[in-house]
Amino acid sequence: MKIQIDTTNKVVKIEGSVNLEELYSTLDKLFLRGEWKSFVLETNTTIVTWTNPVTVPYFPYYPIHPYPWWEPVTYSYDSNLVVTPQEANQYNYKLANGVYCIET
Repeated sequence: MKIQIDTTNKVVKIEGSVNLEELYSTLDKLFLRGEWKSFVLETNTTIVTWTNPVTVPYFPYYPIHPYPWWEPVTYSYDSNLVVTPQEANQYNYKLANGVYCIET
């Protein structure tokens, strides 16, 4: 599956046909906190600008080393906040602006 994510304009482009369950599962793993739900899906398109594709053969649900479209966030620690390690990992990152090509 060829996917292009434009985090600046909030557009996901899919080239070719894809099974809906596979698409949902992939988007859910590429985006933390379900942020893909605010993006527009552009289908039946040819991705013209295909540069430096990120090949993702296996998707960890909570990436230890985030994908390039995530950047670290710095904030002060709240000792009253109770979260699991997975949730803490999710909130340490925000979307970076740019266009990213992904092959699965």
